[in-house]
Amino acid sequence: MIQSPFQCGVLAEKDTFVNRVSERSFLKQMLYSGINVSLVSPRRWGQSSLVKIAMEELVKEKTDVCVCCLDAFSLTSVDEFYSAFANAVFSGMNIKADDLFSDATRYFAGSIPSFSTHGKTSGVLMMDVKHKFSEDTRKEILDLPEKLAEDKGVRVIICIDEFQQLTHLAEYVCLENEMRSVWLYQKQVSYCLYGIRKHAAMEIFNNIQKPFYKFSNLMFLSKISKEDWIPFIVNGFAGTGKFISEEFAAAMCNFTDCHPWYLQQLGYFVWTDTVSTVTKDILERAFQRIININAPMFVSDIEKLTLSQRSMLMAIAAGVKRLYAEEVRNNFNLGNLNTITRNKEVLKTKSFVDMEEDTLIISDPIFFKWCIKRFNLSFEND
Repeated sequence: MIQSPFQCGVLAEKDTFVNRVSERSFLKQMLYSGINVSLVSPRRWGQSSLVKIAMEELVKEKTDVCVCCLDAFSLTSVDEFYSAFANAVFSGMNIKADDLFSDATRYFAGSIPSFSTHGKTSGVLMMDVKHKFSEDTRKEILDLPEKLAEDKGVRVIICIDEFQQLTHLAEYVCLENEMRSVWLYQKQVSYCLYGIRKHAAMEIFNNIQKPFYKFSNLMFLSKISKEDWIPFIVNGFAGTGKFISEEFAAAMCNFTDCHPWYLQQLGYFVWTDTVSTVTKDILERAFQRIININAPMFVSDIEKLTLSQRSMLMAIAAGVKRLYAEEVRNNFNLGNLNTITRNKEVLKTKSFVDMEEDTLIISDPIFFKWCIKRFNLSFEND
C-alpha cells in the first residue's frame, strides 16, 4: 500500500516537513551556542515538528550534544513536572541507574529521591512521578543537566513542549521563580521552550515584572509561503503516481491560508480521494470535509465561552472592526464598553483571535470558515 505524502495528527517527519530551512539553522545555531530560545506562533503551526527535526539534525552534526525532551501538556502538578524533568534528563543523556547510584551524593546533597529502572529503555533511570520534593531537592533536579553536562563534557539542550501549559499549574509562580533562579546561571545548558502563543509569550517573557523577562530570545514563526507549499503538494502527488495541477495546489493553500496543520490534513483528504488526477469535485469535497471533521472541536471550544464572548466572536468573524460603536454593540449584543474590553482580552488569551494591522481577526482559518457557515454570517469590511 502506498503511503500518503501528507501527515495529519502526528508530527511531520523529514520527508513531509516543508521548508523552515532558515528557522532550523537559526534554532540549531542559537541553542548550540548556549542561547535560550522560545518559539511563538498560533496553534498547530508546526513548532513541535520544527524542534524535533532541528534537534535530530543537530545531534547528527555535533557529537558533543545531548538533547532532552519533555512534553508538559499532561502535567497536573509542580511535583509531577520535577519528576518529568528529571526523567527527560536521564533519558536524553542515557543515564543508567548504576551510574547515578554509584555517586548520588554528587547530585543530591540532601535526601535522595526514589528511583526505579522500569522506564521504556531497560536500565535507564526513572524518578517516581508521585514523589514529593523538598525545596532543596527541586533546585538539585533543575540543576541536574548542568552537573551531568560538566561530568560528561557535553552541551545539553532541554526542549520543553507545551511550556505554556505550566502557567496553569497551581504552584506555577513558585515554579517560575525556582526555574529561573537555577537556569539563569547554567553555562552548559540551553533551553528551547515552545508550544507558546503570542499573548502568553508576551506575558511570560516580555513582562518586566515576571521572572522569565528576557530569559530567552523570542522566535516568532511566520507562515510557510505558498511558493514553498505548491511544489511540495505537486511533488507529493507525483511521487505517489498521482497528479494535481499547480492551480489546484494553490487553491488548497488559499483555502487553508497556508496553515501547516490544516494544509497537511487537506492534502491527506484530497490524496486519498484521488485515483489518478485531482478534479474540482474532489477538491470541493475535501474542502467541505475538513470543515465537517473539525466542527466538533470548534463546538467544544465555543461552548466554553460566555454569550457575550460568542457574540464578539461572531462580530469579528463577520469582519466588524468598530466593536465599541453603539450600533455594532446593539446589533451583536456585545454588552457595555467594559465587557467588550474584557472579552477582547479573553479571546486573545484563548487564541481565538489575534491582531493583524491593528484589526482583530479570527486566528484559525478553518474555524473562521466554520463560523461564517454555522452562524450564517456575511463577511463585511466596515
